[in-house]
Amino acid sequence: MSYPPKCKSCGAKMEAEFVDIGIGMDQVTDWECPNNCGYLEWQYEQDMKIAKVKVSFDEWLKKGVSLNE
Repeated sequence: MSYPPKCKSCGAKMEAEFVDIGIGMDQVTDWECPNNCGYLEWQYEQDMKIAKVKVSFDEWLKKGVSLNE
């Protein structure tokens, strides 16, 4: 595994928060994509559950977050 790990969706280097504990650094948050891939995928899934017309993830990104309004 590379350090830091890369996002499975977009390939960006993941980010996490660390604190100095005196003898080194300790990770205090989970790894997150700086491009918010996890949130975007979750939001897409939620929109498609209620969408009248199903679209691909790429088309959804181009048109905006909500197609149902």
